[in-house]
Amino acid sequence: MMDISVIIPALPGRRFQCRDRALSSVAAQTLRPRHVFSALDEDGRGAAAMRDELLASVPTDWVAPLDDDDEFRPDHLEGLATAIREHDADLAFAWYEIVGPTGEVEQWRDPHAQWEGVPWDSEHPHQVPTTFLARTELLRAVGGWSDYGRWHPGSASRDANGNRIGEDTLLIQRLTMIGARIVHHPARSYRWHHWGGNSSGWVGLNP
Repeated sequence: MMDISVIIPALPGRRFQCRDRALSSVAAQTLRPRHVFSALDEDGRGAAAMRDELLASVPTDWVAPLDDDDEFRPDHLEGLATAIREHDADLAFAWYEIVGPTGEVEQWRDPHAQWEGVPWDSEHPHQVPTTFLARTELLRAVGGWSDYGRWHPGSASRDANGNRIGEDTLLIQRLTMIGARIVHHPARSYRWHHWGGNSSGWVGLNP
């Protein structure tokens, strides 16, 4: 059995029913996490800083971040945990359903559909969604989401592979630099909500 903590940074201005939905999706997991940590960003520090604050409290070997306005499908954690065990990986990511403002799945909105189901290749990195399951100590070892200046001083807006530079992209780059094993679980196991009041982040290529 894999011990997992879920971390959910809550951002001001988002609807509280969004976080309630996220928490309900965690409670419905077929592989239940041992802990769920969530906190409101009352000082406006941003999602990256909030994730790192929550990461510092995680006592388990594995951690799964979730944006407060998105949700896991019931088999999300179980699918990622299985992929990690089968491939002896340090991080596993799945794909997503895009949900529009009316609650309908609008997968045609996916700007990175060409990367769905494509195995991860550290030599030729491609799109990785920001919702994943990873080894806690490795995330800490590379400085979490916030500590990117020390690793990438003076970074441009995109890297040599065309990836947009942001805290999520740089986190995956740092994990790759230290040899982390990353695997893609080819399933749409969480829901990315587009409701007009969010700006969901990405890891990887942008068109």
